[in-house]
Formats: sequence, C-alpha cells, structure tokens
Amino acid sequence: MAARHPPRDDDSCDDETCDDETCPACAADNDPAATAAWIASQDALLDQILRTRGWAVQPVLDDRPDEPAYAYTIGLFAFDSHPELVVSGLRDDEATRVLDLLGERVRRHERLHDGQRLTLAPLLAVELRAITPFASDQLLLGANSLYRHPDGPAVPGLQAVWADHTGSLPWEPAWAGPTQPLATAPLAGDAVPGSRVWHTAGRSGPRGRQAGRPLRLPPPRRPRELP
Repeated sequence: MAARHPPRDDDSCDDETCDDETCPACAADNDPAATAAWIASQDALLDQILRTRGWAVQPVLDDRPDEPAYAYTIGLFAFDSHPELVVSGLRDDEATRVLDLLGERVRRHERLHDGQRLTLAPLLAVELRAITPFASDQLLLGANSLYRHPDGPAVPGLQAVWADHTGSLPWEPAWAGPTQPLATAPLAGDAVPGSRVWHTAGRSGPRGRQAGRPLRLPPPRRPRELP
C-alpha cells in the first residue's frame, strides 16, 4: 500500500500541456487550499493503513538520473523502534511485495538486523544492510516526518539487498545481476553520478532487472488487521 512521500507528488499530472481546470492534480498544484486538502486526505489514508495494518509502502519514482527509483516502509519504527526498510532496483510491484514480506515478519515480533540473510521465496534471498543516517534523512522522508524527533537523528533503516539468480550479492565476485543502487555505507564501489546518497558495488550483468525474468514471489495476501 502506498502512502505520501512529501517532496514528490507521484499523483501529479504527467501531461505538461494540461490546462484542464477539472484535473485534480493540476488544481492541487495551483491552489494552496487544494494542495492542503489533498495532503490531509493522504495523511488520513496513511493513518488508517497504519492503524489497521501496521505499515505502508511508499514507492518513489526515478525523477532524475541521480535519483534511482526505490520503495520504503512507513510504520515499522512504531514496532519498538524497529528500523524502516528500503529496497531499490525492482519494479514497484516487486519492491512492494518484498517489503510486505519483511513487514509481516516485523509484525510477528521478529527483529530484523544488519547483516541478516533471509530467504523470502525459493529463488529469492535478501541480505539486510544498515543504511547511513544521511540516507535515511534523504530517502525515508515519510517515516522521518512521522517519527523523527525535531532535535534527534533520522530513523534507522535497513536496505533489503536482493541476490541475483545465482544467489550472489552485488559486492560478490559472482554477481551477475543488474545495477542495484545501495544506500549503505560505501565500503567499496562507485557513486551514482550526481547523487550524495546512492552508490553501486561490483559490476552489472548484461540484462537489467526489468528486462529480465520477474522475481518469483509468493502471491500477496491480505494481512489481518491489528487488534
């Protein structure tokens, strides 16, 4: 489920020539009152999701070459200050499913941690790596707006780094997958040009994830509401 990501309005109108006064997105862009009403409606939706489910997933588009697409959770920090989760390099539906599978573990009181390797499906393994505080500040905007103390640090975050079809991770010699941007501490690798957050590790395989085989994930299921 998606939630609001303040600085990027993914519901904005994509038609640069649109001047339709009845277009809700354009009206919100041009009318402060409409913008405030839209934000209030999104906040109410997010509050409902968090109260009934426990967490939401926010996809973020790749607006610029230095800003890769990614998705992150909002709400896991409410489970005893558990880190929020982020994933990159996947389609929106795949990223949402990966984060939902991990979120279900947190809701069952499992504490995920840095360096933990998990098998989410027969052919899908992820390793959790802590992201930097600066990355959290820049990427997890919705979570930080809810949970960060005004004078405190950014909420902690873990990146779910997915393995390729060989089971290898981006920093391992056998890695044969596409580029997977990382927001972890850059021990090795190259920065994404123009980005102060993302970097890469290892080399990319010949085929991008979106052009290759889809992830084999268990089908989504409706989670029970929180008591």
